[in-house]
Amino acid sequence: MLEGTIQRYDEHKGYGYISYQTETTDHELFFHRRAVELSDFNTVCPGQSVAFEIARGEKGWQAVNLQRVMK
Repeated sequence: MLEGTIQRYDEHKGYGYISYQTETTDHELFFHRRAVELSDFNTVCPGQSVAFEIARGEKGWQAVNLQRVMK
């Protein structure tokens, strides 16, 4: 799994963006509220650290299986 930080989340629309880094580049990746492992955390807030996987969705690459990372 990759690790990143929630940058934006619109609770009303149910989606947001995660930022994460590879060795050479900063990335931003879309996620939908369905991707959040609800048993792991109930709220999604900017600044939270998360672990996630990347999968191809209907409109391109997106984060799936989001889990809270305790730091």
